[in-house]
Amino acid sequence: MHNPFTYVAIPCEDFQRALAFYEAVTGGRVRVNAAAPFPMAYFTGDDGRDVGHLFKLPNFRVSAD
Repeated sequence: MHNPFTYVAIPCEDFQRALAFYEAVTGGRVRVNAAAPFPMAYFTGDDGRDVGHLFKLPNFRVSAD
């Protein structure tokens, strides 16, 4: 996967579902951060640096707004 973005933060409602999706899309270049106080994972770029993260915050709801 090339670095298609500089850094991106992607919120989600269902962390496990989103994690599985992004692992498939990136070829497994997602690293879960077990130390975070909420479900969180980092996307890793070609150079090994973090290029984004996926997260689920308490009471977060996706909306059309």
